[in-house]
Amino acid sequence: MARDVQLAELTGARLHIAHLSAKASLEQVRWAKSRGLQVTCEVTPHHFTLIDEDVTYDSRFKMNPPLAAREDRAALLDGLANGTVDAIATDHAPHEPSLKDVEFDRAPFGILGFETALPLALEQLVHSGKISLMRMVELLTIGPARVLGIERKIATGQPADLTIFSTDRAWTYNVDESPSKSRNSPFDGRKFKGAPVVTIVAGRVAYRSS
Repeated sequence: MARDVQLAELTGARLHIAHLSAKASLEQVRWAKSRGLQVTCEVTPHHFTLIDEDVTYDSRFKMNPPLAAREDRAALLDGLANGTVDAIATDHAPHEPSLKDVEFDRAPFGILGFETALPLALEQLVHSGKISLMRMVELLTIGPARVLGIERKIATGQPADLTIFSTDRAWTYNVDESPSKSRNSPFDGRKFKGAPVVTIVAGRVAYRSS
């Protein structure tokens, strides 16, 4: 991280840090932004929810970068609140069950991210009082668009890519009921408050909760 930030300063290049997970890395981003460098970053719901102490000898917890310490998670939560972090990314990495159902060292990195991104953001960020609901929405929508250099908004002529969600719907995530063919999630069985109700992609309803 430090090397890449220094190279960005030296060359004037634009740098985006994907799946930032460590306090020291976040400090590098904060330093870069204080100097006006074109540096952005994102974090994932599993990295601002889980820590290394949660890892068991279970390949569903194997991800890249690996889960970090409690103080790293606290730094990520602060970065999401104070604007250092630009976006939330799902880091959705499905794997065939047979590939994950092996010894930890042999299993591929990655977990399912789409289905739990919103409820984890609500749980860890909004319901906990860390950030406002509008800040969470920004991190999941406008933030990623800014990183990519595009403009997205709800307006006539804009692509109708929308998610309508409830902030208080109680439900339990059951990975066996997932429409995904993969099952590699460490959040199987977790109770949540808040969930998508309807997802519209390019003007077409792609998902509607039962």
